[in-house]
Amino acid sequence: MDSLFITLHKTALDAKGGITGLASRLVVRQQTMINKLNPDDEASEPKISEFVRIMKDTGDTAPLDELCRMFGGKFATRNNEKSPSLLTAILSADSEHGLLSIEIEKALQDDEISGGEMASLSRNIQNIRVCMESLENTLRAKHEKGAE
Repeated sequence: MDSLFITLHKTALDAKGGITGLASRLVVRQQTMINKLNPDDEASEPKISEFVRIMKDTGDTAPLDELCRMFGGKFATRNNEKSPSLLTAILSADSEHGLLSIEIEKALQDDEISGGEMASLSRNIQNIRVCMESLENTLRAKHEKGAE
């Protein structure tokens, strides 16, 4: 838990105006905020609502990412992109998958994956995630339209 509170403390320190500015915007007494964000003070810890309000104010989701990491996960935002049609969304996802397969095959020709190849493969995998989210968003929109 120490890493979570250290990350939250750093987020507050880096906020506009530091902890003082953050306390003012969240309408919390400055000393109360300092005490709650002190990673060495186990007697006074922030509530979940304060945790969320700090991240909303700062736009920094590093504390949430740290919490996810504690459970073996990773925080990821979703996009709201939709394709013009379901067919377009499916073809886009399939195309990205095909490009990844080709790139993996090329990368493995020498039986090794270099740092540059890994970076490129990771970017392609991220592109597939975006395409899959777009496909899911397009499907949801179609479903919601049909449920009207």
